[in-house]
Amino acid sequence: METILGIDLGTTNSAVSIIRDGQTFVIEEDGQQSLPSVVGLDSEGKLLVGFPARNQWALAPERTVRSIKRKMGSSETVQLGSQACTPQEISAIILRTLKERAHRQLGREVRKAVITVPAFFTEQQREATREAGELAGLEVVRIINEPTAASLTYSPNPDKLERLLVYDLGGGTFDVSIVQLEQGVVEVLSSHGDTQLGGDDFDELLMNHVCDKFQADNDVDLRATPTAKSRVLNAVEEAKKQLSFEPLANIQEEFITEKAGMPLHLNMEIMRSDYERLIEPLLEKTLRSVGESLSDAKLLANQIDRVILVGGASRTPLVHRMLHEQLGLPIHTEVDPDLCVSMGAAIQGGLIAGLDLGPVLVDITPHTLGIACIGDLNGHRSPFCFAEIIDRNTPLPAIRTDIFSTSHDSQTEINIEVFQGEDPDVRHN
Repeated sequence: METILGIDLGTTNSAVSIIRDGQTFVIEEDGQQSLPSVVGLDSEGKLLVGFPARNQWALAPERTVRSIKRKMGSSETVQLGSQACTPQEISAIILRTLKERAHRQLGREVRKAVITVPAFFTEQQREATREAGELAGLEVVRIINEPTAASLTYSPNPDKLERLLVYDLGGGTFDVSIVQLEQGVVEVLSSHGDTQLGGDDFDELLMNHVCDKFQADNDVDLRATPTAKSRVLNAVEEAKKQLSFEPLANIQEEFITEKAGMPLHLNMEIMRSDYERLIEPLLEKTLRSVGESLSDAKLLANQIDRVILVGGASRTPLVHRMLHEQLGLPIHTEVDPDLCVSMGAAIQGGLIAGLDLGPVLVDITPHTLGIACIGDLNGHRSPFCFAEIIDRNTPLPAIRTDIFSTSHDSQTEINIEVFQGEDPDVRHN
């Protein structure tokens, strides 16, 4: 039976998994299961991927690219040395590294993969992910939603109806999905989220907090110097991880900058309570998505069987407390939040390859699909009306039909433009 890789292409870290002897395995290298989603060039122009690139970032941010996932689907380019690269090209380097890792561990080349994306990714972002896979030399047999993959990891073959709320807070994106499992069928009932909210934003808030205090004490803004800023950002990221398990974290960076020819050091204690106060407004946004997702699925919190946390940023204790207070349900993190998405993608790959692993996947469209037409928009006749045809959260594949008329007599041609979004004005979709 052929092997299909399961790849979680993450904002901060990525991972690759396979099915072997009916079990899911995360492919590790040098004792590391995750690969930092960072690409760079060293001082001699040699390509760096993963840990070497991440380690270089604090010292040479101008030669290092991170969090590229947030730019997927856009026309924006990033500079890698003297070359301007698209988000797909940078992502392809990460995917190729994961593919080569699997090759080395398995002793043979594997060319097929299931790649996961946030449930709220647009079609452009999904297509960009597929293109990145092809640039990496992979045949992308399926793009699936990250919460869907996570649910496959937790309940590949339930013997009763079970509803899961999958809260996925990663480095750069957030999704919440309501997933129903019954008789081997996995069905996504609803999804909400934000592709520009995640642990990176927590790092930014904590970095500004640290830099503001340093500036108040020393009258020097560390954000004004790229190297100093990247060192602080790297330090607060480590502090954030520490605060998931400890009540305080120390940030110590020697010779971070200088003033009047004298070196200045950064030595600061961060309390978990201060950190949580900074990020609470962002977490409240995620809870609103939780409520909207339940409403879309026409369910109450007490009709959810399990709450599953996915993504490294979901380890924050405040996430657990706020979710428990809103839902009144226990929080599950039995499977490593950083790895369960790639493991679920591998399970989906095994199903595609014909392995008898249990579930059949039913996915949804996360955005409403429709066309532009002439109609009433804010009390005026406009050619920019959005006519909804397939509602968001509709199970896929889906076929819907609607009837439209021509705009004038004897019309022989029409130009149909398809949009996705929730705004009545297509210019905002």
